[in-house]
Amino acid sequence: MAAVMQQSEALPFPIQSMEKITQLRFFEFITANIRNVLTRRARFRVHVDFLSWYSEFEV
Repeated sequence: MAAVMQQSEALPFPIQSMEKITQLRFFEFITANIRNVLTRRARFRVHVDFLSWYSEFEV
């Protein structure tokens, strides 16, 4: 699972500001029940994109 996180581009601030173990737990929370690694990566990417948007617009 951590390999998917390492392959992603720059993480948005809400994730960057977390400790590494918290980042891993966040990733596991949103992808835990997904067996297919490509689907898992895509779902993680969607969450990262949303958090990037959230940070950009300071919602």
